[in-house]
Amino acid sequence: MFHTVRAILIGVLLIPLNILWVTHVEYVRYSDNVSTSSLFFNAITLLLALTALNAVLTRILPRLAFRRGEMLIIYVMVVVSTAVCGHDQLEILFSGLSYVIERATPENEWGQIIHPYLPLHLLPPAGDAVTDLYRGNTTLYEPGHIIPWLRPLAWWASFAAALFWVMLCIAAIFRRQWEAERLTYPIAEMPLQITDPKTQVLASPLFWAAFALAAGVRTMVVAHLLAPSVPELPVNVRYYQLSPNLPWSAANPIPVSFFPFAIGLSFFLPAQISFSVWAFFVLTRLEKVAAAAAGFGITDDFPYVNEQGAGAALGLALAVLYFARGHLRRVYLHATGREKMDDSEEPLPYSVAFWGLIAGLAYILWFVVGAGLRPLTAAAFIGITFLFVIVTARIRAEVGLPTVELYTQGADRMLRNGFGDAFWTRREMAGMSLLFWMVRTHRQFPMSSQVDGMRIAGRGGISQRTMTAAMLIAGGVAIVTAFWAYLHVMYQIGYESARYSQIILSSFGAAPWDSMSGAINSPVPPNHGRVGGYAVGMGLTLILSILRVRFPGWPLHPVGLVSTTSWGVMRLWVPILLAWCVKSSLLRYGGLRAYQKAIPFFIGLICGEFAVGMAISLLNLYNIVPIPPEGGLGGL
Repeated sequence: MFHTVRAILIGVLLIPLNILWVTHVEYVRYSDNVSTSSLFFNAITLLLALTALNAVLTRILPRLAFRRGEMLIIYVMVVVSTAVCGHDQLEILFSGLSYVIERATPENEWGQIIHPYLPLHLLPPAGDAVTDLYRGNTTLYEPGHIIPWLRPLAWWASFAAALFWVMLCIAAIFRRQWEAERLTYPIAEMPLQITDPKTQVLASPLFWAAFALAAGVRTMVVAHLLAPSVPELPVNVRYYQLSPNLPWSAANPIPVSFFPFAIGLSFFLPAQISFSVWAFFVLTRLEKVAAAAAGFGITDDFPYVNEQGAGAALGLALAVLYFARGHLRRVYLHATGREKMDDSEEPLPYSVAFWGLIAGLAYILWFVVGAGLRPLTAAAFIGITFLFVIVTARIRAEVGLPTVELYTQGADRMLRNGFGDAFWTRREMAGMSLLFWMVRTHRQFPMSSQVDGMRIAGRGGISQRTMTAAMLIAGGVAIVTAFWAYLHVMYQIGYESARYSQIILSSFGAAPWDSMSGAINSPVPPNHGRVGGYAVGMGLTLILSILRVRFPGWPLHPVGLVSTTSWGVMRLWVPILLAWCVKSSLLRYGGLRAYQKAIPFFIGLICGEFAVGMAISLLNLYNIVPIPPEGGLGGL
């Protein structure tokens, strides 16, 4: 008990420090994207530091040395807090709350076409509290600044907590089913491998050789940015044009990168998955070329590759639910008292998970209706969003892609494409604009971190209930701390300050309200072509799933089609291709033994680049080394 309590307390103490660092690095300076990849470099670097500290404690103060389970609990708590506060979650929400008020002008007429339809309980009132947030050079700790934010942020904190709780309930319900399906959880394997005393990855010469190689590469990249006379290594993303002329220009741009950490992560992808990802990247580029050659795609994005990817994601989510139908039925019967299941080793008792899911969804639906959506619209919005939540968590557990985002392909876009802009009331548009943070991308839902946490608990000798308690505490602390950190930092710096990167405000704050304004002033009718793209994606998912069952050696996996709409995965298709070539060759010519021997090397690639990236980030934070955004690891 002492060790568990100590681990949770350390995790709680680290969360505010972690969130302040994320806020400065990712939100204010935009010098790196900490939370846009599946594996967070801050958490991995912390785990390496804890491992090094533990080696010292074991020698000089063995009583104070950490157990493996303690380090893993701390790691998971930092991961959860990063997911909650990061690039694709509360950062987006906070940006939009003040932007719609402060940036209303006579020219854009937001005061007339948007403000009357906003749910006032979810927004700060116009006045000094908002204006000073943009001017900066002041402090949060004045009554006129704190009080106006209390009510809206209390509402949003309760909503974020409900989302976190519902995702945890879903993860708890699916855990046993996904273990029975023998999912490999590649992202969770990283901390497990690093801390496993049996494999001793950190003692391997291959690990340290790869660590030095990756660290040297990242150091050279940054050195060139600071001193152009240093030779440049073409590691970061570059874009190439196949041709300036149609039809080949339809495939542009072609991103190429050689991130060592991406090669390392991709090595742990199942070979079928990595092949499918890069193969579908090539196939969809050729699809665009063929459409351009036929005279399509000049003005309407035909053949709707992004919509095909979103449709494939929904199809994959429905397939996940279908194949789990027996397990889900037993959970339902157990929760209603008609059948007994042994759930003593599950993250939550199934009755708690089931009824907690129902209660949480009811609150979420009530909240969304209060934000302005009609009940049926709210149900459709929440239903589609949670299908994306389930499929991204499933991809994380089964595949472990470096990132998967489905950028701007969420519930709001699907509903608007299906029914047109004029179908929705202005209150619904305002409500969906406030919920933009849930649907802009789909790579950072807490459920993905939660399923990894449950896997780490199972493989790391930690009680599932203990890990669940740690994640609940981390989620609650992170939500409150994130809102505090945004206010604390931004009142000091100010959105209009030169010290603030305007990229975030224009992307997060402006996007939903510009979109709503455009829908009001120039409403777009239903787009049957894009809806057809969704249908084609779902159909292809069904066909690929059948082919995989009928032909065991079938090379293409539906996840490859889902990844075609992921900007981050598209930027990493070359590292994925390289890792596939190496892994396939090792397995073919050296067998499983050669693959296992190579594992420390590829973990070293990840850790080496992550460690240097973290060190550079800290130096940049304290203005010791000014690093431009292209020097960071993120941007996925």
